[in-house]
Amino acid sequence: MNNLFILIRYTLTVFLAYSAGFYFSDFFMPETAMIGGLWAVISGFILDEDLNKATLFNTAKNRIVGTGIGSVLSAVYLLYIPFNVLTFTVLIMVCSFVCLLFSYNQYIKLANITIAVIVIVSTVTDANPIMNSFLRFIESTTGVLSGIIASLICFYLVKIKLIR
Repeated sequence: MNNLFILIRYTLTVFLAYSAGFYFSDFFMPETAMIGGLWAVISGFILDEDLNKATLFNTAKNRIVGTGIGSVLSAVYLLYIPFNVLTFTVLIMVCSFVCLLFSYNQYIKLANITIAVIVIVSTVTDANPIMNSFLRFIESTTGVLSGIIASLICFYLVKIKLIR
């Protein structure tokens, strides 16, 4: 794909993802609304690594499932275990082990990134762990959907030859 394709795709993704993530989070937890927008943008950009339709939806699925795993494990951790670097490290190890145990190797990186974001945001802001985990999952999903929409628009523009 050419540079115009990439430019349009990233521009659409950041606008759609940030807007959706920010305003959704702002409704439930205003103190983390900007983080919500950022998290949605990151999720959309991860999806933008794929420059073809064949792998677009697989990457989207990996992002959503990985985020789901990380969100659930983070919520459980934050409800029952006080944060410190040792327990945080053990949580990452447990997540990696669970993913490997069930042959979910493709989800390890995204699940662990999600854990890091949720645990740190909850610790720094004293955000409710359940709400924080829920919001980060929804923001990630909206970012993925924004990336899909941006990609499909760009693929359509290529198809009708407005961009190459």
